[in-house]
Amino acid sequence: MTVTQPVVADELEPSGEATDKSAGQASLEPTARRSGHSTLSKAVLAAILLVETIRSGLLIGRNTAFLDEATYLSAGHQITYAALHGGPNLYYGTYFSGVPDLYPVLASLVDGVGGLEAARVLSLCMILGCIVLSYAVTTRIFSSGAGLLAAAVFSTVAGTQFLGAFATYDAMSLFVLCLATWITIVFATRPGPYPSPGVFLAIPVLVLANAVKYVTLEFDPIVLGLLFFLIAERHGYRLARRQVGIFAAGIVAMVSALLALGGNDLLSGVTSTTLLRHSSSGSRGAIFADTVEWVGIVVAISLIALVALVLRGIKVRWTSPAVGIGAVLVLGVLVAPVNQFRVDTATSLSKHVAFGAWFGSILCGIILAECLAKGRLRHLRGAAVGVLLVTMFAIGAYQANALFDEWPNATALTTTLRPLVARSGAPILADNAQVLQYYLGTPQDATRWDNMFFFSYRPPHGHVLTGAPAYRSAVASGYFGIIALDYAPAQAYVDGVVTRALTANPHYTYVGKVSTAYEYGTSTFVVWRHR
Repeated sequence: MTVTQPVVADELEPSGEATDKSAGQASLEPTARRSGHSTLSKAVLAAILLVETIRSGLLIGRNTAFLDEATYLSAGHQITYAALHGGPNLYYGTYFSGVPDLYPVLASLVDGVGGLEAARVLSLCMILGCIVLSYAVTTRIFSSGAGLLAAAVFSTVAGTQFLGAFATYDAMSLFVLCLATWITIVFATRPGPYPSPGVFLAIPVLVLANAVKYVTLEFDPIVLGLLFFLIAERHGYRLARRQVGIFAAGIVAMVSALLALGGNDLLSGVTSTTLLRHSSSGSRGAIFADTVEWVGIVVAISLIALVALVLRGIKVRWTSPAVGIGAVLVLGVLVAPVNQFRVDTATSLSKHVAFGAWFGSILCGIILAECLAKGRLRHLRGAAVGVLLVTMFAIGAYQANALFDEWPNATALTTTLRPLVARSGAPILADNAQVLQYYLGTPQDATRWDNMFFFSYRPPHGHVLTGAPAYRSAVASGYFGIIALDYAPAQAYVDGVVTRALTANPHYTYVGKVSTAYEYGTSTFVVWRHR
């Protein structure tokens, strides 16, 4: 982060007003910009991508489908089948954290060709794209060396490695968010007397990211902040305010149109999954601890870079747009944990902090590039940076492995249930029913699988029941052909209600137990079938 040469006194904005730039302001751009994409830079970037491919590739087959993966892939298959052949509306939009017709449908098409592994490879391709865009953005605003370091830092994060092997919305939405940021920065940094109108091409891309996963809405202000300070650095604050105002109005208009088209279902999904997500009381300490664990080093390096910018700005007696850019990037790292602290839930934090880490990696790349600049002890500083990156990668790899081991492998359970499901045409009740549906169900029987989160039932002679009375009545009537319970704490009450109803109905036969060891102990499913 060097100091630019003083601007000439008669430098004017196109309107004739004196520009807001001031002599001696600090800038993110080096005095002599180095070549952006040398053969060596491309080779190093290719090596970073290869390492990430191997790292996430090792995770792809590490475990069976997680609940979220199974839910989205099954939903995509059902949506596609219903569109082609007709079928019920299962109202996915009311509780999905992204538009159901986007990622779930795309991923289900890939899954139909190559199974879960292919859907996870799709996520890997998206994450590789994010790494490339981290390099491209940082190179654009600073240098190719900083870009390579930014890409390396981002690839070390546990969430990056994890999402590269995880078939959910996250990798795709992060890639589209990064793409929108890159478009914004490319056009915001173009030379010319006026800001390039090309920045507005980023609006539909950013809204697409919001639609793929609603949590990206909290990063829209980060993109707006970068746009503001980058334009201010070249054209002054007045034009920056104008451009950002138009950009923000475009986002609001397109998001409003999307919500109008989606109707109440989409609005309900945005509200319940993002704006007013269910609180898990007492999790704020866990949110702080998990944030430190997963991106603490990225936060620390980003803060050091911001302090360096501020000190440089004080030294030249001017607070430049560069300080604003640094502050926005630091906020980008913190926005996800701050929002989850607001709603008091640690759910999905391991994935969401990876979004912020992408912004933080830009600032990390810049400050680490400064450490490698020519001067005394350059080789020692280079060795220290190398050790830091290797250490961060090792920590991230360990954490990513742990994240993939947090749920039990479903192979034994699906093997046990497969012949039972094939012989029974009745509805099935199970904890984690979405996983069993993914492996054992079809798009045609999507309504056959019931779980412990919500259930409604109308007895042969009576009105519609929900909750515990519905489960109790359905079991008493022999409604379910197969029941599989794991008595996990979150569903222990409902599982107990079902178990008591089972013991009172002699038509249910105990099949046996299926146990699987995993990181947190042993998961045991108890299985019954209706005779």
